[in-house]
Amino acid sequence: MKKVLGTTVATLLIGLLLYAAWSQRAVLAQGLAALTAGQLILILVVMLPLYPLSVLAWHQLLLGVGGKLTYREALAVWMISNVARLLPGTIWQWVGRVYLTGTHGVSTLQALLSVAYEI
Repeated sequence: MKKVLGTTVATLLIGLLLYAAWSQRAVLAQGLAALTAGQLILILVVMLPLYPLSVLAWHQLLLGVGGKLTYREALAVWMISNVARLLPGTIWQWVGRVYLTGTHGVSTLQALLSVAYEI
């Protein structure tokens, strides 16, 4: 049942992400058309390392409070929970992260502490 629920939530969140991108496609296209090759390269050089480093930082916080999660599991939890940023309110990515870490055997207290330290 948990797997079905997790898959359903992930599918809904990805659908929401795709809907948001589609509904803003004109703005996205205009912004992308205005980028030069140099700007695009600079964005990639600066932004690409930030994502895995952010996951690493949160993963280390979680390990520091006793949570047992591999980096790969932390990456999956991080990616799925961050899709929830599109939902109204700003807490859903962290609520999702606490829930999803629980599916990997991490206690709610450990997950809450790691998220609180991160914030």
